Amino acid sequence: MKKNILLTLLAANSLSAQTVIWEREDIDNTNIDLVFTSPTSGVLDLDLDPCFDIGFRNSPTGPAGSFGIIPPNFMGPGEFVAQELSFAATFTDAAMGIRGAWQFNDYTLEIVGGTGTFDTSAVTMGDNSNQSLGTAGVDFQIIGDGTQSITFNSLNGDMNFYGALAIEGTWSGMNISQNYNPEDNPGFNLSSLDSHAYLDVCGITDVTPYPEPSTSLLAIISLLSFVNKRRR
Repeated sequence: MKKNILLTLLAANSLSAQTVIWEREDIDNTNIDLVFTSPTSGVLDLDLDPCFDIGFRNSPTGPAGSFGIIPPNFMGPGEFVAQELSFAATFTDAAMGIRGAWQFNDYTLEIVGGTGTFDTSAVTMGDNSNQSLGTAGVDFQIIGDGTQSITFNSLNGDMNFYGALAIEGTWSGMNISQNYNPEDNPGFNLSSLDSHAYLDVCGITDVTPYPEPSTSLLAIISLLSFVNKRRR
């Protein structure tokens, strides 16, 4: 009887709305003293809004990080900023749209958790009006298509990455980094951090939140355990 009660309580606890806890760690190297201005944790209500933003965005919503309206410059090789983003859930698939201006730096996206891989077949390069002008291998490279880690490598600073990419399979986090790229600004020893280089994430086909027992449930479990010991 007690076992049935406990299983019923556990099942009821797991049938909550699709709310997912997220955490973000912001990282920069020793040559940049960068202060992120947005919360580093929160809760997504995917029943209310199945889409959310990740990456670097002014006035961010959800897990995206912001480091101010006027970002500093990378001054040389080896400089970077990064985000390590984790979700208390396993997601299946995603349709991700590149937003903002990705004309500076190299960008690396790495899937954390699960077996998902990136499909970047719809990503290209163009001008500010999103007209496709770039030639793969000449103006840009996308390295790692079909794997869990991809890099957008700009070979000149005149055009932006744009388009859509997808995750096929499961995932539970994302590492995102901007890295100094001297080819973006030939003749200048600097490369501005992009404060609008973010992705909107939609098209998740399944969400499996990690169970997190509530305080009341833990109290009931303790009480049942105590009663069971008293009867032995």
